[in-house]
Amino acid sequence: MAKSFADQVGSWIAKSDARMTAVFRQSAQDVIEEAQSRVNVDTGFLRSSGDTALNQTPAGPAYPPEGGGSFAWDADSALVVIARAQVGDTIVFGYTASYAPYVEDRFGFIRLAAQQWPQIVQKNARRLERSARR
Repeated sequence: MAKSFADQVGSWIAKSDARMTAVFRQSAQDVIEEAQSRVNVDTGFLRSSGDTALNQTPAGPAYPPEGGGSFAWDADSALVVIARAQVGDTIVFGYTASYAPYVEDRFGFIRLAAQQWPQIVQKNARRLERSARR
């Protein structure tokens, strides 16, 4: 039985929404990874203070715990937030380390990653379009 025109349009809209959401989520992940790859690392606290939130500013420790040590970033926490995001949401990624603004001002790791957003979105849209044709 052939689908009605309304059913075909509804199916097309659903596929379009799913593709747009996939590009949005993957692009957010790619920008975060780009910023993280640009962070200068001494102890790793700055990089590990990178946190992601949905429609709000992320919060976390401003200073490393006493005793110092080395720190690792938990990418899984960002992926969980990104996986919940819908088109129209704002995925906010930021660094909670107290000295992050100084380092950003000097090296621009966030700025440089964010400037790549249009190219990253375009790359992900093309990739999704190619995979949809297969």
